[in-house]
Amino acid sequence: MSFKRLVNIVCILISSFFVFAGCKAKDGYPYMNNTDEIKSIEIVLVNKNKDVYGHDLQTTLVVIEEKTQFIQDLSAIEFRHVFGYAYGVADGETAVKLIYSNNDYELITAVGIARYRASDDDYTHNAGTYTCSAEDFDALISKYMLKKETN
Repeated sequence: MSFKRLVNIVCILISSFFVFAGCKAKDGYPYMNNTDEIKSIEIVLVNKNKDVYGHDLQTTLVVIEEKTQFIQDLSAIEFRHVFGYAYGVADGETAVKLIYSNNDYELITAVGIARYRASDDDYTHNAGTYTCSAEDFDALISKYMLKKETN
């Protein structure tokens, strides 16, 4: 095998690695618990300040009454598993808060997830490497914010 051919093969392998390393796997939203266990859904504003337990403080903007419809709407958004660093939930972001019957909860934004497990009092600020289209997520938030304003 000639040196030039070997260099070409190595370049192809390196290029393939970079292409596949940047790929995103298409998934639905990875709920931390079964959706049947969701007892409350809120749209919240996340604050960078922490409470006494180290959780991000949140201000509730809307309590969603139509849980089943909201879960269907959220599930319709295409989330992608991004390989790499989990961004978490940033200060000033509007997030969806899913509260489960066992008092676990998760905060979901277009670019990050934060989760709290009540059983072991564990709060993880950057819990997932799942993202979705900011436009789709904002449309979901707007739909339910407008419902609040019209009621």
